This record gives sequence, C-alpha cells and structure tokens, in this order.
Amino acid sequence: MLNQPPDDRAVQIALDRWKKGQGRMGTLGIGNYTSGTSNPVQQALMGIGAETVATPLIGDDGNVDERLKKVDVLVSGGTVLNGPIYDQLACRMILRPYVGYNDINVPEASERGILVCNVPDAYSEEVAMQAIAFLMAANRQVYAFDKITRSGGWRSHMGDGRIIVHNSRAQTVGVVGFGRIGRIFAERAKALGFRVIATDPYVLPEVGEGFGVPLLPLEQVLRESDYISIHAFLWDETYHLMNADRLEQMKPGAWIINTARGPIIEQEALVDALRTGHLAGAGLDVFEVEPITEDNPLIAMDNVMVAPHIAVYSEEGQIRASKRAAQIATAALSGQLPDHIPAIDKGLYQALINGGIPVADITTIPVP
Repeated sequence: MLNQPPDDRAVQIALDRWKKGQGRMGTLGIGNYTSGTSNPVQQALMGIGAETVATPLIGDDGNVDERLKKVDVLVSGGTVLNGPIYDQLACRMILRPYVGYNDINVPEASERGILVCNVPDAYSEEVAMQAIAFLMAANRQVYAFDKITRSGGWRSHMGDGRIIVHNSRAQTVGVVGFGRIGRIFAERAKALGFRVIATDPYVLPEVGEGFGVPLLPLEQVLRESDYISIHAFLWDETYHLMNADRLEQMKPGAWIINTARGPIIEQEALVDALRTGHLAGAGLDVFEVEPITEDNPLIAMDNVMVAPHIAVYSEEGQIRASKRAAQIATAALSGQLPDHIPAIDKGLYQALINGGIPVADITTIPVP
C-alpha cells in the first residue's frame, strides 16, 4: 500500500540501486521519446549531459527495449506500467514528467524497489485557472450570449428566464478533491465572491478551515453547489465517481466542470443529465475517451464548453515543468533523491532516506 513502510526486500533492492549510482552519472532512458518533437520537457531532459537512450519503451516484440532495460532512470509517459514491465527494468526511478499517473501501477513498482516520481507542482496554477475560466464563463453565460449576439440578438434574452445570470456572491461552488490544484481553485473562486465548499475523504477538516473552506460529505456538496469543479485523482475509488445517481443528487440547474480526468464522470449519465435539463451545462477539458471524436454527443450540445485536454498549458508552465523534470532526473542519476513532493510512494521514499540515501537540493542543480 502506498505511503506505508515497504517490505524489507523491496527496500534492500531500492537501496542497492540508489547506492550503486552514487559518485557517478547514471544512464537516462526516455521511453516516451518522439522524434522531431519540440516538447520542451523532452528537450530539457536530453540536455542535462547524461548518457541518454531515447526510444519507445516497448519494442515490436512487446517487450521493453533492450537498451532501456539497463538505464538508471526511466522517463515514461503514455504507456501502461505494471509488474511485467518492471520485471524487465534495472532502474532506480521512473519519472512521469507531468502530473497524471493513473496508468502506472505504483504499488507494483514499489514492491520491486523502483521509486515512481511525477511532476505534480509545475502546472497546478494553469489547471486551476482553466477551471476558473469555465466557472466564470458559466456564471456570466459567456458562451450563450456570444452565440445570441452573433446570430443578431441584442439583449433579447436578458432576464426572460431562458438565460439567467447570478451575482457570484449569491452562488456556491463545490470542489471535489482538495489537493494542490483544488486549493488554488478554491482560493481564487473565493476571491471572485463565491461561497466555496469542498469534499475530500483524505484531507483533514482543519486543512479546509485554514483556507476558509468547509470540508463536507460529497452528498452535501452536490446538493448545495451551483457549480461542481472536479479536482480529484483518477483511481478505482473515483472512476465514475460522478455517475447517474450522483449527478441526480446535484442541484437542479447546476453546472459541472472537469479539468482532472475524464473517466471521473460517467459520460452517458452526463449526457442524459444535460439533455433532460437537470444540469444547466458543463465545462470539460477532459473526456472519458480521448481524443474526443466528432460523433461524441457532448460536442453538439449548446450548453457544453469543451477544450482539448489543454488545462496544463502555458508557456511559463512548460518552462517550469521542463526545469523541474530535468532537476529531478539529474539528482536521481547521481544517486540522490529529489525533494519529497515528486515521490508518489512516500513510504518507500522515507525508507530510502532512512537507509542513507541523501536528498539533493535540486533548486541548485543547473539545467538547460
């Protein structure tokens, strides 16, 4: 189980791999490599000065590429990672160079002494602001009024019941998932005048109190909120968290916003709730199946705002993520741990510290 002390065998394997790397620069493998790409994270990783193997992780035979089996740090994205993959690897760390890692079986990696890290703090503000953009567009009916104006209408719907605008101070925003991104979103929604409530079974109530945000049961948040914004991690407990029953529990006329992961909302149930008018609309950056197809019914709905899973993007965010990923990889290649934030399994991370593996001050590591 994550964040619990791992078994002695896993710790010993991990310690051996990290200690082997001390005093020398290890080999970096980029298993999500795409030739000809202008991806700044990939460019930064390839510029840190390490011996680098850059090739797709899985070869034509369905196994890990022979060159990547031997690397010390493996960068991977877009490939499901589990025990059969880990059994072919000798690395001490797998680095997912962005936030999501729901396709990585972290416990199975930890059992084999592999520390999995991501870059969870580079894009937090961007994702929160994408949700804020959806929130304000819904609150001020930007999309609807844009269409009316372009079609020749001029204040023709104002106050007649078809399109209603409420002052933000009269409305409640519910945050589902009160982690790093959810907290930034909550702070900014409060600054815009909304009453903000949240739900997260893994966050203590006093944490919410520190932000002036009550942490309440999910059902209560759904009942009271005019807008629900999803900021939860996708895993077994949150897959289809917002199913037909939970969407039905939402306040009639409410909006739902999702900048987290598409499968947290059951799409078929969402389409039904929008078609019946139980929900007023949705703002979606993510979808149950991606990329979204032209025949997806959500695209044809006038009360749905969509974006192409782009919430993480800003020029500044790309720079932050590139630097952060390069610094994490550089530390690990020299046999040093990064700070605790990127480490997903905090139990294995602490066991490595207890075993004598030093923690690098990665802010001092120069990167291109």
